[in-house]
Amino acid sequence: MRSNRVPSPAQVKADIVLTGDGSAFLRMRGSFANRCATEINRLALHQCFSMKKRFFIVAFIAFAIWFVYGAYRGLTDVEIGESLQSVDWLPDAATNVSYYRSYLNTAYEFDISEREFREWSRWDLTEITKPVQISRYLAFSTTLPEEPSNPTRAEIEALALAIAKRGVTIRDGLYCGYLQGNGGGVWVGYDRDSGRAYYQSAPR
Repeated sequence: MRSNRVPSPAQVKADIVLTGDGSAFLRMRGSFANRCATEINRLALHQCFSMKKRFFIVAFIAFAIWFVYGAYRGLTDVEIGESLQSVDWLPDAATNVSYYRSYLNTAYEFDISEREFREWSRWDLTEITKPVQISRYLAFSTTLPEEPSNPTRAEIEALALAIAKRGVTIRDGLYCGYLQGNGGGVWVGYDRDSGRAYYQSAPR
């Protein structure tokens, strides 16, 4: 237990020290002076370590906020384009480009000749022997209208058309598709009848 006992005069020795300008200050010597110096040093070190600790805590919190915000932006950022003449991430031969791009889903389509599509494609394409379906960019960039409780014939037809536009069925052309173990995958196809390529992917 630390003692708060006042030191005796024998424990405290002092000198009057004159400075160059004639002023003076008191210099203490002995065990009490050493104890004072030790306590001051301890408090200074404690304050220094406390400031470093607070700095690292604040820095860690700032990094965590930045990381979460960056991850959120990466997961929620969406880029949409429709009927564009060209884009810089597709071959120069690709025209009339429409797309939806995000982390969760990517889909795009464009006009291109079969020869140029084959040259651009990095997938193992096969001839289509039975109709295949690929989701279009509209499946992600648009929402379906709500179905009324008592729909009219026109409303039913409009809903059916909206659903049909969300995908494409290719009967003659090229296709490659694979499903990953986590539910994601890539589906790409070329429709000879329309001269149009389609691509859709999802990470999971």
